[in-house]
This record gives sequence, C-alpha cells and structure tokens, in this order.
Amino acid sequence: MRQNIVWQGMWLTIIGEIWKHRNGVIFKQSKIDLIEIFSLAQVTVYVWMKHKISSVKFLYNDWCLSSYTCLKYL
Repeated sequence: MRQNIVWQGMWLTIIGEIWKHRNGVIFKQSKIDLIEIFSLAQVTVYVWMKHKISSVKFLYNDWCLSSYTCLKYL
C-alpha cells in the first residue's frame, strides 16, 4: 500500500518538475537540463516520504543509489 502511494508521488513529482523546468525554459530562457529535473524530483520525493511515512529509515544516499530497493523496506 505505502509503495503504491510513493509510486504515485514519484509520478506526480516528476511531472511537476518537468512542468516547472518547462516554464523556466519558456519564460526565463533557461537551458534544458534533464539531470537537474531528475535530481530535484529525487530530492522532493525523498523529503516527502521522510515526513509522511514513519517507516522510512533509509538514507538519502541509499535512495539515490537504489530507490527500488528502498521501497521494498516500506
């Protein structure tokens, strides 16, 4: 159940980051940076999980290296 909520949150976060990045490209003439989009989404999902799900005990580094493995521990 918690894994499904996290997957949904990841999906929404990635779409949100793409949208924000797109607005920056259109309105602020920013450059397209896929690594930045992914990194911001990764940080946002991790922070959200840490605050909403009490069973999150893994570190951010672990999340970055193997998100799928971390989700198994929820």
